[in-house]
Amino acid sequence: MSLKKILKWLVFTGLTGMIVLVRLPGRAQTATTVAVTPASQNVFVGDSATVTIEATTEIGLGAYQFDLRFDPTILQVTGVNDGGFLGSTSRSVVPLTPIIDNLSGQVTVGAVSFGSNQGPTGTGILVNLTFSTAATGTSPLALTNVTLTQTDATVIPATSSDATLTVAELIPSPLPSSEPTPLPTPTLEPSPSPAPSPTPTSQPSPTPTVEPSPTPIISPEPTATPIASPLPSASPSPLPTPTLTPTPSPTPSGELTARLSFRPVNPLVVVDSEIKIAVDFSTETAVTGVDVVVMFDPRKLTAERIEDNHLFPVTPLAEINNGNGVIRFSQVTNVGSPFSGAGTLANLIFTPKTEGEMQLAFDYTAGSKADSNAIAAASGQDILALPEPLLLTAVEPADLTLTLTTPSESTISGHIVTGALTDQASTWSAEVTTNVNGISPVTRLDNGFINILKNFYFKVSGFLRKAFSLTVQPGVNQVNLGALKAGDLNDDGMINTIDLALMYEAWFGAGTADYNRDGIVNSADHWILIQNYFATDE
Repeated sequence: MSLKKILKWLVFTGLTGMIVLVRLPGRAQTATTVAVTPASQNVFVGDSATVTIEATTEIGLGAYQFDLRFDPTILQVTGVNDGGFLGSTSRSVVPLTPIIDNLSGQVTVGAVSFGSNQGPTGTGILVNLTFSTAATGTSPLALTNVTLTQTDATVIPATSSDATLTVAELIPSPLPSSEPTPLPTPTLEPSPSPAPSPTPTSQPSPTPTVEPSPTPIISPEPTATPIASPLPSASPSPLPTPTLTPTPSPTPSGELTARLSFRPVNPLVVVDSEIKIAVDFSTETAVTGVDVVVMFDPRKLTAERIEDNHLFPVTPLAEINNGNGVIRFSQVTNVGSPFSGAGTLANLIFTPKTEGEMQLAFDYTAGSKADSNAIAAASGQDILALPEPLLLTAVEPADLTLTLTTPSESTISGHIVTGALTDQASTWSAEVTTNVNGISPVTRLDNGFINILKNFYFKVSGFLRKAFSLTVQPGVNQVNLGALKAGDLNDDGMINTIDLALMYEAWFGAGTADYNRDGIVNSADHWILIQNYFATDE
């Protein structure tokens, strides 16, 4: 058979494979849906509205994340609550902190689960969202960036359904019906008018009787005048008295104007990775010096060094005692140049030894000059207020192992491949090599990925790129990539006639095109390639 006929047959075979590849994903995407329910609802201005995000899946759910867009001139998100579906199989659920942007009209919600049980299947509520209503109109509730994963972090293809929420003005229809009811009531009141008992001349008769009675009371005018004059003057006098009482109370609290604090507050730290904690100082009253004594648990933390920030010009002492878990350093001003203001005294560098909670605390006793203190320039007194401790939560570093297969039929080389692992943003990368069984050793991930849903790519030369999503957890994260698609010999992200031509050039030779790894490029490798004809990178 001529090469021209072979190419025609290959194109026909490739097109057939393409049709199969195009139709299969269409069936897989119908398995899972995410919907905003109810599809439409009506509320009045000033009322709150609740919508649910509901998932239907036949595949065990391990994690989810999505964005919901809305009209911020009509609606404002006021609450996000877990719907219970993700944890319905007794897996532990960790909701991601929702990102609510009521200015642009978007809320980002997600949660991950872990445990030995299977993920939930069927239909259930992922999350309940509560809105307040600010104006009339109809707001869309549109799902975007929907990501669902299995318990092993494999992405679940899913479709989404949106909804609308209409806010109407409240018509005061019940108010007119309540107004006519008091109208018949006054018709009953005029009926007693025929009995004008108060109207007769009996009313004027008491009037003259009242006039003579005050006359004898007014007659002792000298005694009434002094009694009336002190009464108005006595009533305002107690009012200024309480205003004078609170004024002395700020005076003692205002004496402690100096502050020490740790920064950042409650950081997530990783075992065996250095962390930097700033020690900040501020004072409204001029001071001549500051002594800082920091206590920590040496079983959990190792103090590596003190980075002096020279907020004050002179540092008489800076020392670390990892045996007792104490750091001490001092800074003082030059003579005649006291300090007032705010800034960072120093950065403390630590390495966590174990996972779990640990604390940094200032050694402090109110009024004592023997521990942490700030000395006022005018009085020489300690004016340092009670400083707050810092709680640290150390977690294990995040590692990743990959499992994959290739078309290899060799028991010697097996599924050994070397490829580039990158995050979607290309801010991080690592070289990964699998063993004969297609399993990679652990790869240390960036600490900034922990507890975040990340998208990754894995590319091996001669194969199409694999993509996967993973909510990175402390410890070892395992991802099964499945079978690599062979045939992208020029690594352009598509298997086509160019790759066929490269295979023909290597025919009966060895090299990358030997996909079954039997030592020769031939029809067996050609069959492997055309199974993926016209396929592209994930």
